[in-house]
Amino acid sequence: MQKIKVLEFSNQWSMGGTEKTAQLLLKHLNKDRFEVYAAGWQGGPRLPIVEKLAADVLISEDAREMSAWIKSRDIDIAHFLAWARQTRS
Repeated sequence: MQKIKVLEFSNQWSMGGTEKTAQLLLKHLNKDRFEVYAAGWQGGPRLPIVEKLAADVLISEDAREMSAWIKSRDIDIAHFLAWARQTRS
């Protein structure tokens, strides 16, 4: 059976509760059924943990690079914790 490809996206991989929930999802999805990926605009202190749990990870503030990376992975399910890229003034 082909694995279902799941993307977990967070603006940043900080130590907040939202990021912890995403980390737990990555950890507890059945690896026999799911291939998990992670992405975000920015890294953070939780990123090393996420890198161990995901098949592949992309951290980039370039929206075109992010879009191409997601498309190239042929993701089946995408869970976006936040998508809006914050701009700096």
